[in-house]
Amino acid sequence: MPHVHKHIRYMLFVVCIVLSSRSAIADENEMYYYRDVPKFNQLRTADSPAFVIMDVSPTEIQRPNSIKDLSITVGNTFVKGAQGMIPKNLSLELSPYWLSDRRNMTYTDYVDAGIIERMVQNLTISIGATSDVYKDEKTQEELRTTYMAVGVRTTIYEKRKYIGYEKDLSNTLEKWGNVVRKKKIDIIKEANKEGMNADEVKKMLDAVDAQIKNRSMDGPLNEVELESLKNIESSLRNQILGRRGYALDGAAALSFGFKDAMTKEIEAEAFSTWFTNAYLYDNVSILGLTRYRVNMLEGDRNEHIIDLGIRGIYAFDIWALSAEGIFRIMREKDKKWNDDYRMDIGVDVAIGQELWLNITFGKNYRADDTGSLIGMVNVKWGFGDRWMRLNDDDAASVKK
Repeated sequence: MPHVHKHIRYMLFVVCIVLSSRSAIADENEMYYYRDVPKFNQLRTADSPAFVIMDVSPTEIQRPNSIKDLSITVGNTFVKGAQGMIPKNLSLELSPYWLSDRRNMTYTDYVDAGIIERMVQNLTISIGATSDVYKDEKTQEELRTTYMAVGVRTTIYEKRKYIGYEKDLSNTLEKWGNVVRKKKIDIIKEANKEGMNADEVKKMLDAVDAQIKNRSMDGPLNEVELESLKNIESSLRNQILGRRGYALDGAAALSFGFKDAMTKEIEAEAFSTWFTNAYLYDNVSILGLTRYRVNMLEGDRNEHIIDLGIRGIYAFDIWALSAEGIFRIMREKDKKWNDDYRMDIGVDVAIGQELWLNITFGKNYRADDTGSLIGMVNVKWGFGDRWMRLNDDDAASVKK
C-alpha cells in the first residue's frame, strides 16, 4: 500500500500543478471556452483505438466528437505495475479528410453532408506504442515487451440535432454583416472628408475583405473589431461542433508485440472491433459499447472476448465527469466461458485551448484480483485549424 499511496500523492501533486497553470494559459483567450456548449463536446478527438486495444486508454467507451486534424496523447499508469512516472504510452491520431485543404467548404455544406461523406469526414487513423515488464516463467528474468497498434474509427450513422441552426446561421450572418458594413461605412465617410478618389476608396474596402479572409492583424479592421467577428462566429461554431442527437461509431484495431529492441520478429497480439451507440446532449451523454476481441496466445490458442458496456458523462464549462462499467465474457479454445468486469470513474479538464488532462481511477478486469486496481493520467494535445465560409456569397473565410 505505501507504493500505491506514493503514486497517488504524486498524481495529486501533478494535478495541482497543471490546474494552477491554466490561469496563465487562458488569460484573454478564456472567451474561447464557449460557455453555452461544454468544451468537452466541441472540437476534440477522443482516446485513440490504438490505446484501447493495448489496454492503456483511461476510458474504453469514447464520446463521438467533432475531430481535430491531429492529436497526440502521452500517459502512464500510476497504480498497477507503475515503473516510475515517466510517460510510457504514446499515440498519434490523424484525420486525413481535414488535413487537406477545405477552405471552400461552407458551414451549410458541413451540416448537409451525406452518410458516406460524413463517414469520410469523421475517419481517423491512429498508431500507438507502449511497453511492459514481465518475468520469464522459467528463468524468472525480467523482460521488457514493447507493443504497437494501429486503429481506425469513424461515425457510421448519426442523426444530429442542430438546435436553432437556421436561426443561428441567419443571426450570425446579420451580426457579421453589421460589423463589416459599419467599418466600410466609416471608411467611406472618412474618404469623403479626405477627398479620396474612387479607386483609393475601393482599394480600402477590398482590404477589409482581404483582412478578414486572411485573419490578419494588418488592415483597416482593428483588434477590437476582429475580436468582435470571432465572438460572433463562436455562436454558430458552438452549434456545429457541439454534436447532439444519436450517433453510431465504429472502430477496429490490431496490436503487435516484440520482446526487446533487438528482436526483428513481430507477433500479432490482439484484434478488436467495436461499436458505440451514443445519445448526445449538451451536458449529459449516454454511451453503450459492444465489442469483440481476440487475443492471440501461444501456439494455436486464441482467447475470444465479448464486452458489453455503458458510460455516462456529465460535461460543463471546461470539465467532464464520467463513470463507466464493462461486463466481459471470454473463452479460450475448448474451455468454458468466464466472466469479468471493469468499473471506473474519470475526470477530463481543458488546461489549455488545445490541451486536455484526463485522470481515471477504478477496478480493471480480473475483478477478483486485488492487483486489478487501476489509475491513469493522460495528456492530449490537439492540432489543426479548419477554414470554412459562412456561406457561398461570403468572401471572408472563417476558422471552424
